[in-house]
Amino acid sequence: MSPALSLSPNVFARGLFIMVGALSLGFILLPLFLALRTRQDNTKFIKQLAEATTEKREEELTRICEEAGIKIEQRQT
Repeated sequence: MSPALSLSPNVFARGLFIMVGALSLGFILLPLFLALRTRQDNTKFIKQLAEATTEKREEELTRICEEAGIKIEQRQT
């Protein structure tokens, strides 16, 4: 008889329960991790944008926006 078949149903059920629990936990934690990472990236972008804006560094402001995929239109005043 193979070792897998000689396991008692109780041990098999416990292993199955642990595997399902681990998968469920992974499906819950992965989106939370990704959301936190995105939030940190957004916070970093906003901080850089604010620093460049307050110090009126146009070249850096343009570079930061281009990296983020934001198109800037120059206005004639």
